[in-house]
Amino acid sequence: MLKELLDNSSYKSYFARRLSCHLFTSFHPERMKLLIDGHVADIEAELPAHIARWEGAFSSYGNAIPSEDYWRTQVGNLKTFVEARPQALLNDLQSYGFDATANLALAVFPEDAGTIKMDGLIVPGSQLSAPFLKNIPVELLAESKPGFEFIGWASSQKQDIMPRGAEWLFLDTGTDPGEGWTNTDFNDESWSSGNAELGYGDGDESTIVAYGVDPSDKFMTTYFRKTFNITEEQLNADHYFLDLLKDDGAVVYLNGTEIVRANMAADGEINNQSPASETVQGDAESTFSSYPIDLSLIHIGENLLAVEVHQNESSSSDLSFDLGLYAQKAEGQSISWASETYPLNIDSDFSLTALFESTGSCILPELVDGDIEIDDICLGQGPECQGIELAG
Repeated sequence: MLKELLDNSSYKSYFARRLSCHLFTSFHPERMKLLIDGHVADIEAELPAHIARWEGAFSSYGNAIPSEDYWRTQVGNLKTFVEARPQALLNDLQSYGFDATANLALAVFPEDAGTIKMDGLIVPGSQLSAPFLKNIPVELLAESKPGFEFIGWASSQKQDIMPRGAEWLFLDTGTDPGEGWTNTDFNDESWSSGNAELGYGDGDESTIVAYGVDPSDKFMTTYFRKTFNITEEQLNADHYFLDLLKDDGAVVYLNGTEIVRANMAADGEINNQSPASETVQGDAESTFSSYPIDLSLIHIGENLLAVEVHQNESSSSDLSFDLGLYAQKAEGQSISWASETYPLNIDSDFSLTALFESTGSCILPELVDGDIEIDDICLGQGPECQGIELAG
């Protein structure tokens, strides 16, 4: 039926536009994973009691959850699915005559100063990056939050901090690297080195890593480390993104803090025998996923990215790893479009930032979770506080 509908050119254009917008907003992996985490938080405290109550129960519509570990593994599988689904759908559309995808990055500056809507759908968060169908026209709308006003759109400058294909240190001995391996002061002098893509089994690797002597019982985990330097100017970027290629699962650490857990158990400790949640296959084996990075974790000088890549099974035929890190900056650049509405139609990777500035008014936070003083909130925002007389 879909094929017949897509024979209608008007419907085909509408379908592509609406699906692209929903995949970038409503079904963006970051939003979906937050929803999953919310549902997990709602029920996890009650789970042990229900597992004990229904232990061993069977039925035609589903068996009882056997353990909390099993449940958490399924949560991880669900996150893996929502992370891979948008790109899989967009890739599939090419068989119906649609164009390929390009990477679209949208941001708000300053953070939380406003929101962006795409054909009426709210773009979640203040920074987002995802694949988007080429040559599909959509309309962006910038809306300011109280205390700010929109000043224009600026095409963001993308700066590679660590390009894809960079040289990495790696440990491919099947052993645990030891305590502190995600920290900058860890001794990695005995590790091997090579350029990404790193891995084995696909034939497109720049560096082959070892998997042991038994092809049917390969090492479950391979470890990677790379330092990079950040200047003061680079630290002043508006946003940072990380692009990750992994087959099958990976955990990424920045200066010792876990920042990405992809296709792995949703939570809990990971060791060198932990399997990835699912096997990565098809187009997903060569697809990079994008993740925003908390700027507070980056500092001037030497920084470290550490990654552990896990197989789903020890008999897996391949392993792949590559990573890119880039900054996005629009502040101080000339405004390219002054209207709040922006006609977007991309044919290559594109980054855009909605710029806002303070009106000088004092605005109470949307969520007040503790004692506050009005004069502290208004500090540096001008003498007027929307009718509130300041102390002092």
